[in-house]
Parts: sequence; structure tokens; C-alpha cells
Amino acid sequence: FGLGLDTRNYYRADRVEAVGYHTFDAVSMEVEPFVGVRAERDRSVGPDSLATSGPWSIFGRTSIKRMRRPNPAVIRGALRSVIVGGNLAWEAQRVRATVQLTNEAAAFDVGDRRFVQSTLHGEIRFPTFAAQEFWLTTHLVHTFGDTAPPQRWSYLGGAGTITTLPLLTLGGDRLLYVESNYYVPLQRFDLPILGTPSLTLRHIIGSAGVGKLPSFEQNLGLRVALSFARFDAVVDPARRSWEFGFGLSMAR
Repeated sequence: FGLGLDTRNYYRADRVEAVGYHTFDAVSMEVEPFVGVRAERDRSVGPDSLATSGPWSIFGRTSIKRMRRPNPAVIRGALRSVIVGGNLAWEAQRVRATVQLTNEAAAFDVGDRRFVQSTLHGEIRFPTFAAQEFWLTTHLVHTFGDTAPPQRWSYLGGAGTITTLPLLTLGGDRLLYVESNYYVPLQRFDLPILGTPSLTLRHIIGSAGVGKLPSFEQNLGLRVALSFARFDAVVDPARRSWEFGFGLSMAR
């Protein structure tokens, strides 16, 4: 609404889905397996590369890189699938880990495609020295069988993934993304109202493609944060290209 930035990709779908969950609780762990079925009919939605209008925003409403950014096209057709997976959360002695796994066995009526797509998202977080903290996030998508249609593709590039690559540079039905963060609060500079400034050292590596993973791309970054404001400096060490950004976060 304000800056006209929306990096999500959209397509239109009529969908019916039923999923059953059950939660198992232990002292330091929670496991939630699920199984379900899904039927959907998909089609592309604007804006496309010829769009002359788009959603309203204060800034960027006529920009091809903002509110008029084209959505990746999908293949019109019907998907029917069975979904099996689970969520796990574990915490002990200030170490926290979460894992989400989804397996979708699907049939697509265009080209009579059959595929199984597994998506794994995991994070582990733990303290190191004093108030410092390390966390690692990984996201994996792997498709077995036929090539998944574009509505089941995942992408890398742009803010939030590999910053030095343009938005949607890498994409396909296979993806691997790993992000490491080392957080250092500067406690000796605790400021009234604003709180404690912090530094975060970041390493990001990933790849995405259709049928296979191409060469991996990586970024090194430094984030400086104070209260709700943050500044990012990111470099691609192979190309020696830099990106700088400033943002506001609801979490301090």
C-alpha cells in the first residue's frame, strides 16, 4: 500500500481441500502429522507484461518493478493431489528447532503429468556467547517423476532470498536455500526508548532450477538494526557486486 512493493507471485485457482491433523505432545517436543486431499483448477492472473494498470499504492503504482510487475504465467489446468506431511517443534536448554515437511503426490491433466513434490523447511536457533545467537534456516524443494507445472515452482532472487540477484532469477521444481545468521547485540550502547543496536552477520547460498539445480549463488551480508529500523549491506563474493537496503520491521 505504501511503497508498492510486493514480491509474492499470484495465480488464480478454484480449490477444494480437506486435511486432517493430530498433535502429539511431549515435554520438549511437539509432533503434528497430517494427511489430506486437494483438487484445484488453476489459471494465470495479471498483471502481465502488457499491463496498463495495477493495484493502487501511494508509490510505485505505475512501475514495472513494483505494482505492475508481471506475475509468472502458469499452465491452465486441473491438479488433483494427496498430501502427507508433518510439523515438528523441539526445544531444550535454549536450543530451538522446527521442521515442516509436505509431500504432494499430484496428477496434472495437461500432458498427463504425474509427480511427487517434497518441500522441507527447517530452522535451528541457539545461543552462543553472552546474549549472542546463531540460527540457520534451510528450504528444500525436490520433485520426483514428471516436471511439475509452473504453479508448483519456487524462486530465488531479490530481497528476502539472494539479494544481489534480480527478482525471480532462479526458479523451478527443485530448490535448495540455506541462510545462516549470527546475531550480536551491542549491549554497552543500550539507548533510551530505542533500545539496543545489533549487528547480524549473514551467509546465504542457494540454487533453483527445472529438473536439476544449476550452479549455486551465494551472498555475504551485514545487517545493522536499531529499534524498528535496519540497514543491510550484501555482497556477491564471486561477482563483487553490492546491494544496499533500508527497511522497517514490526519486530524489534
